[in-house]
Amino acid sequence: MTMELTNITILLLGMLCVAASMPLSPESIETTCQQKSNNPRGNIIPICNATTHHFVPKQCDNETGFCWCAEVYSGHMMAGTHQAKSDFNIDCISHKGTKCEQNLHEVLQQLGSGNTTWIPSCDMFDGTYTPTQCNFFTGQCWCVDKMNGIKNGTEWYALNTNIDCVKTFAEDEVISQKKTEKYLGWLTALHEITEFLWNDLMTMDLSRD
Repeated sequence: MTMELTNITILLLGMLCVAASMPLSPESIETTCQQKSNNPRGNIIPICNATTHHFVPKQCDNETGFCWCAEVYSGHMMAGTHQAKSDFNIDCISHKGTKCEQNLHEVLQQLGSGNTTWIPSCDMFDGTYTPTQCNFFTGQCWCVDKMNGIKNGTEWYALNTNIDCVKTFAEDEVISQKKTEKYLGWLTALHEITEFLWNDLMTMDLSRD
């Protein structure tokens, strides 16, 4: 059930991101910022740019007194930027965010031009790639390394498949560690053999002298 909810959440996020990237016209749907502003959850009402209708880079919650930097198309709160309004000293316009957050911004910028690549999903706490990534245009999901977003393994999954990428990544890490230990064992053995042969050679040369 937990994995099903996770996949549904990722799917909804992708749909929102696609909607956020569409150019505004009388017939087009609202941007994500407009949707959240018109139908706020709780007391947080996002601030939208008057011209683009996307999120302004700096968002604040006046009730709690906290501010943060937001990705302008999706509203994603950038990792490490949630601070008290009185102490807030981040220039959100120039703030680039993590590798995943930069990737997310670049992809959303290109969606309006017909790009059908996958929309990166970033962890809201540390800004790394979420272990499960999906391409909502092709209906495929896969596991990635959370630090660089590179596909982990060779498997592809349908959107509604229950996959535990955290477990998959951990298992791959164990396999990789075992391979490294085996390789180091070979190097150690090779070094010992080389040292033995060298010492034996030196002994032979000294006996001849």
